[in-house]
Amino acid sequence: RTLQRVFSYDNPFVTKTAPSNMLHTGGEVVTITGFNFGASDHNPRSARLGDTSCTDTVWTSDTSMSCKAQPGNSDLLNTVVSVALVQHRRLAFSYNNPTVHSLSPSNGPASGNLVITLNGESFGPFELTPQVRIGGTLCPKTTWVSDKQVTCK
Repeated sequence: RTLQRVFSYDNPFVTKTAPSNMLHTGGEVVTITGFNFGASDHNPRSARLGDTSCTDTVWTSDTSMSCKAQPGNSDLLNTVVSVALVQHRRLAFSYNNPTVHSLSPSNGPASGNLVITLNGESFGPFELTPQVRIGGTLCPKTTWVSDKQVTCK
């Protein structure tokens, strides 16, 4: 007779991510705290922010690990820690929301039919199908130009 599942480890548990918010460009080191991350740095271990894997994941202790965040775009993302294929996820991370600093032209004909350029920040590190509303009206065609600019026609 073979016994199965007679021994198990407690699942990892995430309590906090610091920073909990960053620019869409990523590249910052994120410290993840919690418990049951393993007693030593020998288990397969990984971390994700949302669906995107971190790079340069470093185990520090049973209660702390760090990783480098990749570019992304969203708020209320799960921080997912996996230790030996067992994982825990917790809503603990977000990227900055987009902010508009200026738009040009600032006025135009009521009929529309002009291109409006919006300048700001955190529009995303790459094309993410942005949607822009001007006075509550959805722009029929929005084009991502950069993390700092989108256009609306």
